[in-house]
Amino acid sequence: MNTFMISFLSVSVSGLCMAGIVVLLEKLLKNHLSFRFRYGLWLFVILRLLIPVSPVAGVVGTLFSEETWNPQPQTQLAASAPETIKNPVADQQTKLPEQKAQSDPVQDIRTVPTSAPSRSTWQFDQPAWLDDLIQAAWVLWLSVVVVLMVRRITSYQGFLRFIKAGSFPASSPDTRQCLDEVRQKMGIRRPLPVWINKLAVSPMLPGVFHPMIILTTEDCRPEEMRMILRHELTHYQRGDIFTKWLVQLAICIHWFNPAVRLIGRRMESLCELACDEQVLSSLSASEKRCYGDTLIHSLKDKGTYGDIIVSITLNENLSLLKERLSAIMNEQKSGTTRTLISMATGAVLFASGILCGSALSWKTPKPAAAPVVTTTTSTNQRTFYFSGSVYTQGYIVTLNWAGADRSEEGSVYQDSLISVAFDESIKAVMDNEEQMEAVRQAVSEQHARLVRSNSSLASRTPLLTSIEGPYTESVEELAVRFHKEKKMSQFRAVAAKLNEEAAVKMARTFYAAKEMDYFAVLVDALPESEILDLSRQAYQSRYEDAFDLLVPKLPQDQIQTLAQQAYTDSRLDYFEIALFSLPAQQRSEWAEKAYTDTRLEYFIETVQDLPTDQLGVWADRIYADQRLEFFEEIVNSLNSKQREALAEKAYTDNRVEYFKEAFYDLPRESVAAYAQRVIDDQRYRDYLFVFDDNLPSELMDKLAIQAYDEKQDELFDRIYWGFSKETAKTLLERAYADNRTEVLYRLYSQVDNETLKALVEQAFNDHRTDVFMNLCNDLTSEQKAEYANRAYENQNLDILSNLIYDLPHDQVLSLAQKAYDDQRIRYFEIIVYELNSADIAEFRTQAKKDGRNEFYSMLEDY
Repeated sequence: MNTFMISFLSVSVSGLCMAGIVVLLEKLLKNHLSFRFRYGLWLFVILRLLIPVSPVAGVVGTLFSEETWNPQPQTQLAASAPETIKNPVADQQTKLPEQKAQSDPVQDIRTVPTSAPSRSTWQFDQPAWLDDLIQAAWVLWLSVVVVLMVRRITSYQGFLRFIKAGSFPASSPDTRQCLDEVRQKMGIRRPLPVWINKLAVSPMLPGVFHPMIILTTEDCRPEEMRMILRHELTHYQRGDIFTKWLVQLAICIHWFNPAVRLIGRRMESLCELACDEQVLSSLSASEKRCYGDTLIHSLKDKGTYGDIIVSITLNENLSLLKERLSAIMNEQKSGTTRTLISMATGAVLFASGILCGSALSWKTPKPAAAPVVTTTTSTNQRTFYFSGSVYTQGYIVTLNWAGADRSEEGSVYQDSLISVAFDESIKAVMDNEEQMEAVRQAVSEQHARLVRSNSSLASRTPLLTSIEGPYTESVEELAVRFHKEKKMSQFRAVAAKLNEEAAVKMARTFYAAKEMDYFAVLVDALPESEILDLSRQAYQSRYEDAFDLLVPKLPQDQIQTLAQQAYTDSRLDYFEIALFSLPAQQRSEWAEKAYTDTRLEYFIETVQDLPTDQLGVWADRIYADQRLEFFEEIVNSLNSKQREALAEKAYTDNRVEYFKEAFYDLPRESVAAYAQRVIDDQRYRDYLFVFDDNLPSELMDKLAIQAYDEKQDELFDRIYWGFSKETAKTLLERAYADNRTEVLYRLYSQVDNETLKALVEQAFNDHRTDVFMNLCNDLTSEQKAEYANRAYENQNLDILSNLIYDLPHDQVLSLAQKAYDDQRIRYFEIIVYELNSADIAEFRTQAKKDGRNEFYSMLEDY
């Protein structure tokens, strides 16, 4: 999955390069490229951003490949080691396969030398924290993609609901006649419904799979109406709504790349310009002037429903209008030269797309199989919970202080100084006095350390898990060797024996190389002056990991000085490190200073670990001082009792924002009590947030009826999904009778199917076309066919024209035949758009045979 994220990161860079090429081409060839062609160029960039695979890796693919970052695969070879007597059970880093011992139980454990495999892309040798960081980045990226896309979809669905709620079908015969004329000229067979919404910002074409034309009014000249309809139908014919959703998908996937948003804005502008260009291509000079006038008029009398991301509107803003009018005035006809330039430009962009490439290509080599590592080990394996190594008398002794399993214990050595357990495989150490002396020293040293730390393990008998040596090198030489061989356990053991000078020298080396794991081992061995000097260096060079290791080792006055420096320099991360190395009293002083200085982020850090009673004192003080930004942060750290007390105080004082912060996470009974108080006190407008899904259904029902009666629309919108189906049914019937369509459309999804069917039937019988069409979306195809036949019989043309495109072919053909037989040409003309060419040809032949010239003339246009 990381490869998937990296692929999209690489195509983000590749798309950015292609976008730069398109911008350059637009500037150089501005007068030689049509708007439709430019729109196609940017669409090609969007497709590059959406498709993470390329035919070849290209420049960007090479940039993101493993060879660029890790060109030399390393080979891991077994290093020579001194004589080692070791219990294989103690290997805590790798679980090794069981194998039968081949010789004496006291033996060396050696790994068979193997070569590191060649690894596929993005499988580098990396520390665990980096792998965790990459996993976190993957989760963050994907989460933001999902959240942004879901938000866009739900916003669009909400937009459609509100548009429909305030719309009604166009009723003017002139509007329908204009629509039919434009559709026939453009060769569009599908009859799109036309609705009127006086609050819409401009004419628009919402809907993806069931588009509709929304007009702001029918009171305009026929010429203007034709231009509006031609523009919207051109968008429909071009499929611009689908392109807009592709752009939004690209923006969501590449949310981290601000250039993609700029590409989206450019495509929005070009979408309108390209549509204008296509409309103008078939207009006369006088019609072009009319089209320009229509654009200007669309700026007047704007409604309150603003445009959203994926709607298709006639006009968007003043600056775009100027560009569109300029394009109308300076329209250029396409010619051979322009065509050749366009073809060359397209070829350049296509070649650049291949040249840029991506991290994932069709010719990605298969990763080599991982090698098998074999190790000789004992059959007696156990799990241990604590162990430590000590370097003494030339040996590295490792002891497990969790103790041995008494049921499997081999033997215990005990004298006047120590007691230590041995496994059978390492029991021979007891016969080697030199090794036993090293064991005695190691046990005594670790026991003293456990006693000083008040550990309960000090009372246990340790288990000897391994002993390595003897080593003849000096301590400093051994430290260098174990560092080079990446043996952290052995390095830790010998590092404790380094003298101060050697420890400082080696720590400086690790600090410079940023090897923090080895540097951390040596920090405790450094003198105070050296720790202070390195701390200052780490602060100045912004080396946070080293600063975090060093500061806790300093005396309090030095830590306080560093905290002051970080506070003055506004370096919050360093201030936090220093702060938590100070005692509680000094942290409280810093809290006071940060509060006085109005430095919220620093204040938050200073109060994090305060006791609950002190947090309560701070909350009361902040409330009294009316500092909301501080209150928002500290209230989250309070317990339930403190939050309830603050909520009560804020409600009594009618301080809504403070009450809101204290209100969240209150117990359910407290939420219900406050909801009832808001109802009794008539505080709906300011306290709508208290009405959530934790309220009892009886209270929600009572509140819903009250909100309906008092026309409290904001309150009703907040709670309508939370009351019972019985209340929803009652209010639905009342809304229908009261002609409150905005309430009706909110409630129909809350009632059962039988209630909804009854309401649809009633709307049909009452000729409430607007209500019927909004409620019939959940009907089956058979039910819609039945209503279509009934609409035909009842001569309800509005309902029939909206239902016809949802019917199966056989039902449409049956209705067409009925309209032909009844010689109802107006109905036949609406139905015939949904027939196929064979059906139309058959009707044309029949009309000619029957001498029905009116039918025949109409069918000749197809």
